[in-house]
Amino acid sequence: SINALMSAAEVIVPVDLGFFSIYGLGRTIRTIEMIGERTGRTPAFSILATMYDTRARTMRRSLAALRDQYKSRLLSTVIRFNVDLREAAAMGSPIVEFRPGSRGHQDYQALAQEVVSSDLQMEYEAMARREADEHRRVEQEVDEKVEAVYGAIVTDTGVRFVCHAPGAKRVQIAGDFNHWDPQNTQSEMVLTDEPCVWRKDVTLGSGRYAYRLIIDGRWCSDPANPYVESNPYGELNSVVEVE
Repeated sequence: SINALMSAAEVIVPVDLGFFSIYGLGRTIRTIEMIGERTGRTPAFSILATMYDTRARTMRRSLAALRDQYKSRLLSTVIRFNVDLREAAAMGSPIVEFRPGSRGHQDYQALAQEVVSSDLQMEYEAMARREADEHRRVEQEVDEKVEAVYGAIVTDTGVRFVCHAPGAKRVQIAGDFNHWDPQNTQSEMVLTDEPCVWRKDVTLGSGRYAYRLIIDGRWCSDPANPYVESNPYGELNSVVEVE
């Protein structure tokens, strides 16, 4: 029923391989798509070929046509025609109890294994997506914390430059504000009480300033400052703006 389709997360649509059943399959799929349009949530659906008689050429053609048209939506398992299935239905008994080991029982057992395997695969993929999302979230939080703690931080009097440089013995800063001179008195950064963290407060007025760090004699852009621009030497200068 429509209510059942609306409440379902996943639907298996059984179809025997006669003409009218295949025609009805198209109408069922259109109904599922209509539910998705109205509710914004389309149930996942798979198609199960049933009542398959390997002796009938028309059924072989119908099965091939289904595979060509619906591809991944058609389940690999095919329920073959089997008298035991009809008798079990007439007796109101599941095939596993009515005729265990029969061909009908084997086919439905294969179907159950395929559905369970598919569910496990979907669960694994969903778990992988959740882990990837969580990893991206943590990375973003770390980046935001790094930007808040390190880099060029605008203060009331100018800019506080904070650099995390593990193992460094000397850290300097050169830029527009000290004529790019590492020997300038404003170039030396001071090692703080926090391990590997260097700091320099520079009094600056409003404007846009380019700068680079010099870590043990090696010039580099500020890794904690995402704002950069190219310089005439083909390298990147970090940039900070003071309003």
